[in-house]
Amino acid sequence: MRKTLLLLLFMHTANFMSAQKETSTSDIEGFSYPTFSNGERYSNFSVTHLINTNLEVEIRGFYQRNVLGERFRAPLLLKKYLSDEKTYLIGGAQAEWEFLPRGIKPPRVDIIMGAGHQFNENLSIEGIFQLPVMNSSSVNPLGSEKPGTSFLNLGSKFRF
Repeated sequence: MRKTLLLLLFMHTANFMSAQKETSTSDIEGFSYPTFSNGERYSNFSVTHLINTNLEVEIRGFYQRNVLGERFRAPLLLKKYLSDEKTYLIGGAQAEWEFLPRGIKPPRVDIIMGAGHQFNENLSIEGIFQLPVMNSSSVNPLGSEKPGTSFLNLGSKFRF
């Protein structure tokens, strides 16, 4: 099921990107670590499309499998760049699924809001606040024992 979902998402993205041609304002990036000896696997991707000079839509995907479990998280974000064109505000929604041997739990759905700054093409930082909107999910954020927990996520990206 999850492989089919990821394959359909990839095919839709590839079809969308092929339609952009030479005037492309879209970008696809991602990475994956090798599968480790104990079966751990980590990967992510992002698809970004520039709507106008200061507004961007982005979908990200994060997959991880380790001793704690197997999860897929997919935020859909709008980025509004401020006047300096390097600082941006982020808003959107995110769904997170936990895969179990007996099936998939109902997803955790969050509202996302935050800010970020891109120092240059290879270095950026973000602070994102995640607020759960579906209390019916039993999926808790990694590192928390309680479903329905809101939290602040600080992250950075360094490309080399």
